[in-house]
This record gives sequence, C-alpha cells and structure tokens, in this order.
Amino acid sequence: MPRPIDYLSEYQADWLIRGRAPKTVCEYVRHLSAFLNWCSEPSKLDVLSWLSQVPSSANRRQVARAFRSFGKYLESSDHHWFEWWRELPLAREVVVPQPTATLDDLRFARTSCQCPRERALIEVLWSTGMRRSEIAGLLIEDVVLEAHLVQVRKSKTGIPRRAPLSQAAEDALRAHIGRRESGKVFELSAEGISALLRRRGLMPAHAWRRGWAVNSLRSGVSEASVRTVAGWRSGAMVVRYAAALSEELAIEEFRRCDDGKGKMDRHLDMEGGRNGPVGTVNEAEIGLYPALDCNLKRSS
Repeated sequence: MPRPIDYLSEYQADWLIRGRAPKTVCEYVRHLSAFLNWCSEPSKLDVLSWLSQVPSSANRRQVARAFRSFGKYLESSDHHWFEWWRELPLAREVVVPQPTATLDDLRFARTSCQCPRERALIEVLWSTGMRRSEIAGLLIEDVVLEAHLVQVRKSKTGIPRRAPLSQAAEDALRAHIGRRESGKVFELSAEGISALLRRRGLMPAHAWRRGWAVNSLRSGVSEASVRTVAGWRSGAMVVRYAAALSEELAIEEFRRCDDGKGKMDRHLDMEGGRNGPVGTVNEAEIGLYPALDCNLKRSS
C-alpha cells in the first residue's frame, strides 16, 4: 500500500513543472524525507513533536512550510494524508537587519575599483539588483544597451526577466565589453565575484541587492516594480530587505507630505487668504499640488 513518502518524487516534479524555485523544493524534500523515514504514516501529533525538536524558529518555520506545502499537494491530488496541514503553526519570523549597501558604499566602491571589469560589476550590482549567480551567467548578447536593459535568462526562480540599466552602468559595461560580441560579460563564477568583492574590501553581492531594493523604494519606485525587476514572487522579500531602513523611509514619507501641506498653506497666504470657510480650498486650486489632490477631493 502506498505511503506518503512514495509521493515525494511526484510532489517535487509537480513543483518544478509549475516553474517554482528548484532550491526551495530540494530543501522541502530533504526535510520531508528525513521525517517520513522516521515516521512512515504520521499523525498531526507526530509532526508537531518533530517540529518542536527543530532548534531555531527560522528552521522550524521552513520545516513547517515544507509540511504545509506537501499536505496541500496531497489534498489537491486526492490523497488522504496530512489532511490537517492547515492547522500546522508557523513559527514567528524574526526579521534581523542584514548588511545593506548604501550610497556611501557605492562611492567607496567606485574609488576602489582597479579596472573596467570591476567598475562594470559594481555599477551592474547597484543598477539592477541582480543576484551574483545571475551576473556570473550574464552573456554579452544579454546586454541590450540600445534599450538600456539586461536580460536575465537564468534566475533562482527559473523565470526570465529584464532589468533596467543606469547611465553609469551602461558606460561601464561599454568600456568593459569593448569589441567583444559573445561570451560571458564578466568571466567570473559566483564565487569569483564574492572573492573579488572581498579583496577590494567591499560589501558582499547580496548586500548590494538589498541596497538596490531600499534605494529604489526611497526614490519612489513602487513595491510592485521592485518585486518584478528583482524576480521575487511576492512582496515579502521587498519588506524583508527594506526592514533595516523602514523607519527612515516612513519618516521621509511623512516629511514629504508635510512639505506638500506647507507649500499649500504658503500659496494660500500669498493669495490673501482662503476664498471660503476656514479649512477649505477653492476648486480652482485643486490640481496645483498633485500630491494633495486625492486627499482634497476625498475630504470635499
């Protein structure tokens, strides 16, 4: 008679066919195999007991997500195991601020680079938010300078995407690539990129990815656009990467709103007061300040 462990290969194949992250399902299958080899036909209590032995909250959360994912798959395939998968608790996720590249790090990196390849690498990291594995696999034909973008053919999630290039990145890539027409752009492995950054005393590649995300949000790019260009499936990663500077971003947003309100008040004072009851704005003035337009219309 079939057991839950007999469906692991089928579960993994289904996951990959749907274009989901291969690394994630490999981790899930590893956790599930270890458990199902210990307990072939588990109850909810068996799973909870197993989860209680996982040492850290982050690992407990990942293992619980593996059980939930497998349970959901079994249910969709009409297999009557893990019917209680929705009841499995997820450990509370503690967001720890991670190293994040800033504009100061960018300025320092630009002065530390010793050749065109290093300058191009830094500018691509800061301009695109690409992962180091994606940069390592970047081909010259994937760099479309006329369209001001690069094509990311191989990504962690398996979904190709495009990322915009800044003018500084375009200039650096043009100087580095020269007359070459094919081959790898940087001719470095993922580990080679990490080693180069260490030698120059620079932030690791993923810190640049986080810095790109935070800087994009600060510059007014929407979370949806950041998520799309970064190749994230949900907004959770955007929130996680911006956690270290979320308070600063919130304060800046409030300051922008206050600045807009201050401009409106100064404009009305210069016009000799409000043309109506205190606290109202003349209809002709609505639209002069786009940032306040929606709020004014809502309150009227």
